[in-house]
Amino acid sequence: MLSIFDEYPIHQTSETIDRPAVSDPNVYERFYFTFFEKSGAAAVGLTLTLHPNRGLVDAAFGVTTGRRYESLMMSDVLTSERENISCGPLRLEILEPMRHLRITIDGHTDFSVSIDYRATSPAIREDRVTRSRERRVVQDRTRYAQCGSVTGTVVGPYGELVLDENNWTAVRDHSWGIWDGPKQHTTDVRPAAPSFFWLIGNVGSTAVQAVTHAEPDGTPYGEYAATCPLLSPTIDAVGPGTMQRICEVKVLGISYVPGTRYVADAQLALSGPSSEQVIVLKSLCVVHPHSIGYSHPEWRSGSIPEQLPSVRRFSGNLDDFDLSDPQHHRALQGVSIECEGRIGYGVIDQFSQ
Repeated sequence: MLSIFDEYPIHQTSETIDRPAVSDPNVYERFYFTFFEKSGAAAVGLTLTLHPNRGLVDAAFGVTTGRRYESLMMSDVLTSERENISCGPLRLEILEPMRHLRITIDGHTDFSVSIDYRATSPAIREDRVTRSRERRVVQDRTRYAQCGSVTGTVVGPYGELVLDENNWTAVRDHSWGIWDGPKQHTTDVRPAAPSFFWLIGNVGSTAVQAVTHAEPDGTPYGEYAATCPLLSPTIDAVGPGTMQRICEVKVLGISYVPGTRYVADAQLALSGPSSEQVIVLKSLCVVHPHSIGYSHPEWRSGSIPEQLPSVRRFSGNLDDFDLSDPQHHRALQGVSIECEGRIGYGVIDQFSQ
Protein backbone atom coordinates (compact mmCIF):
# COMPACT_ATOMS: atom_id res chain seq x y z
CA MET A 1 0.00 0.00 0.00
CA LEU A 2 1.25 3.47 -0.84
CA SER A 3 2.29 5.48 2.22
CA ILE A 4 3.94 8.82 2.93
CA PHE A 5 7.29 7.03 3.19
CA ASP A 6 7.14 6.24 -0.54
CA GLU A 7 7.89 9.93 -1.08
CA TYR A 8 11.47 9.33 0.05
CA PRO A 9 14.02 7.96 -2.47
CA ILE A 10 14.87 4.92 -0.35
CA HIS A 11 13.24 2.07 -2.32
CA GLN A 12 15.30 -1.10 -2.72
CA THR A 13 12.78 -2.97 -4.91
CA SER A 14 9.98 -2.02 -7.30
CA GLU A 15 7.44 -2.54 -4.49
CA THR A 16 6.10 0.08 -2.11
CA ILE A 17 8.27 0.62 0.95
CA ASP A 18 6.02 -1.47 3.23
CA ARG A 19 6.49 -4.62 1.09
CA PRO A 20 9.38 -6.93 2.09
CA ALA A 21 11.77 -8.02 -0.64
CA VAL A 22 10.91 -11.70 0.00
CA SER A 23 7.64 -13.48 0.80
CA ASP A 24 9.06 -15.60 3.63
CA PRO A 25 6.44 -15.51 6.44
CA ASN A 26 9.26 -15.26 8.99
CA VAL A 27 10.29 -11.76 7.87
CA TYR A 28 10.15 -9.57 10.97
CA GLU A 29 11.12 -6.20 12.43
CA ARG A 30 11.40 -5.74 16.20
CA PHE A 31 11.84 -2.92 18.69
CA TYR A 32 13.14 -3.93 22.12
CA PHE A 33 13.35 -1.72 25.21
CA THR A 34 14.46 -2.26 28.80
CA PHE A 35 14.35 0.47 31.46
CA PHE A 36 15.44 -0.25 35.01
CA GLU A 37 15.89 1.56 38.29
CA LYS A 38 19.57 1.82 39.19
CA SER A 39 18.78 0.53 42.67
CA GLY A 40 17.45 -2.65 41.05
CA ALA A 41 14.00 -2.23 42.62
CA ALA A 42 12.00 -2.18 39.38
CA ALA A 43 12.26 -2.67 35.63
CA VAL A 44 10.06 -2.09 32.59
CA GLY A 45 10.39 -3.90 29.26
CA LEU A 46 8.77 -3.94 25.83
CA THR A 47 9.08 -5.96 22.65
CA LEU A 48 7.10 -4.79 19.63
CA THR A 49 7.36 -6.92 16.49
CA LEU A 50 6.09 -6.40 12.97
CA HIS A 51 5.38 -9.45 10.81
CA PRO A 52 4.63 -7.83 7.42
CA ASN A 53 4.09 -11.08 5.50
CA ARG A 54 1.57 -12.19 8.13
CA GLY A 55 -0.20 -8.82 8.31
CA LEU A 56 0.46 -8.87 12.06
CA VAL A 57 1.95 -6.67 14.75
CA ASP A 58 2.35 -7.91 18.31
CA ALA A 59 3.79 -6.54 21.52
CA ALA A 60 4.61 -7.66 25.04
CA PHE A 61 4.89 -5.06 27.81
CA GLY A 62 6.05 -6.10 31.26
CA VAL A 63 6.80 -4.51 34.62
CA THR A 64 9.01 -6.24 37.16
CA THR A 65 9.08 -5.24 40.84
CA GLY A 66 11.37 -7.41 42.91
CA ARG A 67 10.70 -10.98 41.78
CA ARG A 68 7.16 -10.38 40.53
CA TYR A 69 6.06 -9.28 37.06
CA GLU A 70 2.82 -8.08 35.47
CA SER A 71 2.42 -8.14 31.69
CA LEU A 72 0.23 -7.28 28.73
CA MET A 73 0.50 -9.39 25.56
CA MET A 74 -1.11 -7.79 22.51
CA SER A 75 -1.69 -8.67 18.85
CA ASP A 76 -3.27 -6.56 16.12
CA VAL A 77 -3.62 -6.05 12.38
CA LEU A 78 -0.52 -4.41 10.88
CA THR A 79 -1.25 -1.28 8.86
CA SER A 80 1.06 0.60 6.50
CA GLU A 81 1.79 3.21 9.19
CA ARG A 82 5.41 3.06 10.30
CA GLU A 83 5.98 6.37 12.08
CA ASN A 84 3.37 5.67 14.77
CA ILE A 85 2.78 1.96 15.32
CA SER A 86 -0.32 0.81 17.21
CA CYS A 87 -0.95 -2.62 18.72
CA GLY A 88 -4.16 -2.80 20.73
CA PRO A 89 -3.93 -0.14 23.46
CA LEU A 90 -0.17 0.29 22.96
CA ARG A 91 1.39 2.89 20.69
CA LEU A 92 5.02 3.46 19.72
CA GLU A 93 5.77 6.89 18.25
CA ILE A 94 9.03 7.63 16.46
CA LEU A 95 9.26 11.34 17.22
CA GLU A 96 12.88 11.84 16.12
CA PRO A 97 14.58 8.84 14.48
CA MET A 98 17.50 7.44 16.48
CA ARG A 99 16.92 10.04 19.21
CA HIS A 100 13.40 10.24 20.67
CA LEU A 101 10.68 7.57 20.89
CA ARG A 102 7.49 7.49 22.96
CA ILE A 103 5.58 4.51 24.36
CA THR A 104 1.98 4.89 25.55
CA ILE A 105 -0.76 2.56 26.72
CA ASP A 106 -4.23 4.10 26.92
CA GLY A 107 -7.68 2.69 27.53
CA HIS A 108 -6.70 -0.47 29.43
CA THR A 109 -8.18 -1.20 32.85
CA ASP A 110 -4.90 -2.37 34.43
CA PHE A 111 -2.21 -0.27 32.74
CA SER A 112 -1.69 3.39 31.90
CA VAL A 113 1.71 4.20 30.43
CA SER A 114 3.51 7.26 29.09
CA ILE A 115 7.26 6.85 28.57
CA ASP A 116 9.72 8.98 26.62
CA TYR A 117 13.01 7.40 25.56
CA ARG A 118 15.81 9.75 24.52
CA ALA A 119 19.10 8.46 23.15
CA THR A 120 22.32 9.21 24.99
CA SER A 121 24.56 7.21 22.65
CA PRO A 122 24.82 6.70 18.91
CA ALA A 123 23.13 3.67 17.38
CA ILE A 124 25.74 0.90 17.40
CA ARG A 125 25.25 -1.45 14.47
CA GLU A 126 26.21 -5.10 14.81
CA ASP A 127 27.49 -7.17 11.92
CA ARG A 128 24.78 -8.97 9.97
CA VAL A 129 24.19 -12.53 11.23
CA THR A 130 23.12 -15.31 8.85
CA ARG A 131 22.50 -18.96 9.78
CA SER A 132 21.25 -21.83 7.62
CA ARG A 133 20.13 -25.35 8.54
CA GLU A 134 19.00 -28.11 6.20
CA ARG A 135 18.84 -25.82 3.15
CA ARG A 136 16.68 -23.21 4.90
CA VAL A 137 17.52 -19.85 6.42
CA VAL A 138 16.84 -19.85 10.15
CA GLN A 139 18.34 -16.45 10.89
CA ASP A 140 19.32 -13.51 8.73
CA ARG A 141 19.17 -10.21 10.56
CA THR A 142 20.71 -6.83 11.15
CA ARG A 143 20.52 -5.09 14.52
CA TYR A 144 21.60 -1.89 16.17
CA ALA A 145 21.61 -1.11 19.89
CA GLN A 146 21.53 2.18 21.77
CA CYS A 147 21.78 3.59 25.29
CA GLY A 148 19.37 6.23 26.50
CA SER A 149 17.56 8.03 29.29
CA VAL A 150 13.91 7.62 30.22
CA THR A 151 11.18 9.77 31.75
CA GLY A 152 7.51 9.09 32.34
CA THR A 153 5.01 7.13 34.42
CA VAL A 154 3.77 3.56 34.48
CA VAL A 155 0.58 2.82 36.41
CA GLY A 156 -0.29 -0.83 36.89
CA PRO A 157 -1.44 -3.49 39.35
CA TYR A 158 1.62 -2.80 41.56
CA GLY A 159 0.91 0.96 41.81
CA GLU A 160 2.69 3.82 40.07
CA LEU A 161 6.30 4.00 38.91
CA VAL A 162 7.85 7.36 38.10
CA LEU A 163 10.75 7.00 35.67
CA ASP A 164 13.36 9.76 35.65
CA GLU A 165 16.75 10.18 34.04
CA ASN A 166 18.64 10.41 37.34
CA ASN A 167 17.44 7.16 38.92
CA TRP A 168 16.63 5.04 35.86
CA THR A 169 18.64 3.91 32.85
CA ALA A 170 17.48 2.77 29.43
CA VAL A 171 18.63 0.64 26.51
CA ARG A 172 16.99 -0.47 23.32
CA ASP A 173 17.65 -2.33 20.10
CA HIS A 174 16.02 -2.52 16.69
CA SER A 175 16.46 -5.57 14.46
CA TRP A 176 15.01 -6.82 11.19
CA GLY A 177 15.35 -9.65 8.70
CA ILE A 178 14.29 -13.30 8.93
CA TRP A 179 13.89 -15.20 12.17
CA ASP A 180 12.71 -18.78 11.94
CA GLY A 181 11.42 -20.12 15.24
CA PRO A 182 11.55 -23.83 16.16
CA LYS A 183 9.35 -25.99 13.95
CA GLN A 184 9.08 -29.55 12.74
CA HIS A 185 11.49 -30.80 10.11
CA THR A 186 11.84 -34.35 8.79
CA THR A 187 15.61 -34.59 9.22
CA ASP A 188 16.74 -31.58 11.28
CA VAL A 189 16.16 -32.86 14.80
CA ARG A 190 19.19 -31.28 16.46
CA PRO A 191 18.71 -28.74 19.25
CA ALA A 192 17.88 -25.42 17.60
CA ALA A 193 18.64 -22.86 20.30
CA PRO A 194 22.12 -21.30 20.22
CA SER A 195 23.86 -19.93 23.28
CA PHE A 196 24.51 -16.19 23.38
CA PHE A 197 25.69 -13.34 25.58
CA TRP A 198 24.63 -9.79 24.67
CA LEU A 199 25.46 -6.49 26.38
CA ILE A 200 24.55 -2.88 25.73
CA GLY A 201 25.37 -0.14 28.21
CA ASN A 202 27.57 2.80 29.02
CA VAL A 203 30.54 3.22 31.30
CA GLY A 204 31.76 6.73 31.99
CA SER A 205 31.40 8.71 28.76
CA THR A 206 31.58 5.63 26.52
CA ALA A 207 28.86 3.35 25.15
CA VAL A 208 29.75 -0.31 24.80
CA GLN A 209 28.03 -3.12 22.95
CA ALA A 210 29.15 -6.74 22.77
CA VAL A 211 27.67 -10.04 21.65
CA THR A 212 28.85 -13.63 21.36
CA HIS A 213 26.96 -16.61 19.90
CA ALA A 214 27.58 -20.34 19.81
CA GLU A 215 25.73 -23.13 18.03
CA PRO A 216 24.39 -25.97 20.23
CA ASP A 217 27.58 -27.92 19.44
CA GLY A 218 29.71 -25.02 20.70
CA THR A 219 30.76 -23.61 17.32
CA PRO A 220 31.06 -19.82 17.71
CA TYR A 221 29.52 -17.36 15.26
CA GLY A 222 28.41 -13.74 15.13
CA GLU A 223 30.91 -12.35 17.66
CA TYR A 224 31.00 -8.58 17.65
CA ALA A 225 31.83 -5.65 19.92
CA ALA A 226 32.15 -1.90 19.57
CA THR A 227 32.53 1.24 21.63
CA CYS A 228 31.76 4.88 20.86
CA PRO A 229 31.53 8.19 22.74
CA LEU A 230 28.16 9.25 24.10
CA LEU A 231 26.16 11.78 22.10
CA SER A 232 27.43 15.35 22.06
CA PRO A 233 27.44 18.27 19.61
CA THR A 234 30.40 16.62 17.86
CA ILE A 235 29.10 13.02 17.95
CA ASP A 236 26.25 12.01 15.63
CA ALA A 237 23.49 9.50 16.40
CA VAL A 238 24.11 7.56 13.20
CA GLY A 239 26.61 7.47 10.34
CA PRO A 240 30.36 8.13 10.16
CA GLY A 241 30.13 10.78 12.89
CA THR A 242 29.39 8.21 15.60
CA MET A 243 33.12 7.46 16.04
CA GLN A 244 32.27 3.77 16.46
CA ARG A 245 35.33 1.60 17.14
CA ILE A 246 35.15 -2.15 16.50
CA CYS A 247 36.73 -4.47 19.08
CA GLU A 248 37.27 -8.16 19.64
CA VAL A 249 35.26 -9.61 22.52
CA LYS A 250 36.01 -12.50 24.85
CA VAL A 251 34.02 -13.71 27.86
CA LEU A 252 36.62 -14.19 30.60
CA GLY A 253 34.29 -15.63 33.21
CA ILE A 254 30.72 -15.83 34.47
CA SER A 255 29.51 -16.56 38.01
CA TYR A 256 25.91 -17.72 38.25
CA VAL A 257 23.40 -17.40 41.05
CA PRO A 258 23.29 -20.91 42.62
CA GLY A 259 20.58 -23.11 41.12
CA THR A 260 20.04 -20.80 38.13
CA ARG A 261 21.61 -19.55 34.92
CA TYR A 262 21.19 -15.97 36.11
CA VAL A 263 24.44 -14.04 36.12
CA ALA A 264 25.77 -12.86 39.48
CA ASP A 265 28.81 -11.24 37.87
CA ALA A 266 30.81 -11.53 34.66
CA GLN A 267 34.01 -10.28 33.08
CA LEU A 268 34.48 -9.41 29.40
CA ALA A 269 37.64 -8.41 27.58
CA LEU A 270 37.40 -5.91 24.72
CA SER A 271 40.59 -5.63 22.71
CA GLY A 272 41.69 -3.33 19.92
CA PRO A 273 44.89 -3.08 17.88
CA SER A 274 46.97 -1.81 20.80
CA SER A 275 44.98 -2.18 24.02
CA GLU A 276 42.65 -4.40 26.02
CA GLN A 277 39.98 -3.36 28.50
CA VAL A 278 38.32 -5.64 31.04
CA ILE A 279 34.69 -4.89 31.84
CA VAL A 280 33.16 -6.16 35.09
CA LEU A 281 29.39 -6.68 35.21
CA LYS A 282 27.35 -7.12 38.40
CA SER A 283 23.66 -7.99 38.47
CA LEU A 284 21.21 -5.41 39.82
CA CYS A 285 17.87 -6.88 38.77
CA VAL A 286 16.34 -9.77 36.82
CA VAL A 287 13.63 -9.45 34.17
CA HIS A 288 12.06 -12.84 33.47
CA PRO A 289 11.87 -13.33 29.67
CA HIS A 290 8.22 -14.39 29.95
CA SER A 291 7.35 -10.86 31.09
CA ILE A 292 8.09 -9.48 27.61
CA GLY A 293 6.94 -12.50 25.64
CA TYR A 294 10.14 -14.51 25.15
CA SER A 295 9.44 -18.29 25.32
CA HIS A 296 6.09 -17.65 26.98
CA PRO A 297 4.11 -20.92 27.32
CA GLU A 298 0.76 -19.33 26.35
CA TRP A 299 1.70 -16.49 23.99
CA ARG A 300 4.10 -16.45 21.08
CA SER A 301 5.15 -13.58 18.86
CA GLY A 302 4.13 -14.26 15.27
CA SER A 303 1.12 -16.42 16.12
CA ILE A 304 -2.18 -15.01 14.85
CA PRO A 305 -5.04 -15.14 17.41
CA GLU A 306 -8.56 -16.04 16.30
CA GLN A 307 -9.73 -12.48 16.94
CA LEU A 308 -7.86 -9.21 16.50
CA PRO A 309 -7.07 -7.05 18.31
CA SER A 310 -6.18 -9.43 21.12
CA VAL A 311 -5.07 -8.28 24.58
CA ARG A 312 -4.13 -10.75 27.33
CA ARG A 313 -2.94 -10.26 30.91
CA PHE A 314 -0.30 -12.38 32.59
CA SER A 315 1.42 -12.37 35.98
CA GLY A 316 4.35 -14.30 37.35
CA ASN A 317 6.81 -14.65 40.20
CA LEU A 318 10.36 -15.97 39.98
CA ASP A 319 9.74 -17.96 43.15
CA ASP A 320 7.12 -20.02 41.29
CA PHE A 321 9.58 -21.29 38.65
CA ASP A 322 12.20 -24.02 38.77
CA LEU A 323 15.00 -21.75 37.60
CA SER A 324 17.33 -24.71 37.10
CA ASP A 325 15.05 -25.97 34.30
CA PRO A 326 16.57 -25.24 30.85
CA GLN A 327 13.39 -23.44 29.78
CA HIS A 328 14.30 -20.75 32.34
CA HIS A 329 18.00 -20.52 31.47
CA ARG A 330 17.58 -17.32 29.49
CA ALA A 331 18.26 -14.25 31.62
CA LEU A 332 17.57 -10.56 31.01
CA GLN A 333 19.31 -8.51 33.68
CA GLY A 334 20.09 -4.93 34.56
CA VAL A 335 23.76 -4.66 35.50
CA SER A 336 26.33 -2.22 36.77
CA ILE A 337 29.41 -1.87 34.57
CA GLU A 338 32.91 -1.11 35.84
CA CYS A 339 35.98 -0.49 33.71
CA GLU A 340 39.25 1.07 34.82
CA GLY A 341 37.61 3.07 37.60
CA ARG A 342 34.65 4.20 35.48
CA ILE A 343 31.11 3.14 36.40
CA GLY A 344 27.94 2.82 34.34
CA TYR A 345 24.84 0.72 33.71
CA GLY A 346 23.53 -1.61 31.05
CA VAL A 347 21.52 -4.70 30.21
CA ILE A 348 22.60 -8.25 29.41
CA ASP A 349 20.56 -10.87 27.59
CA GLN A 350 22.10 -14.32 27.75
CA PHE A 351 21.24 -17.96 27.33
CA SER A 352 23.31 -21.06 27.93
CA GLN A 353 22.43 -24.73 28.11
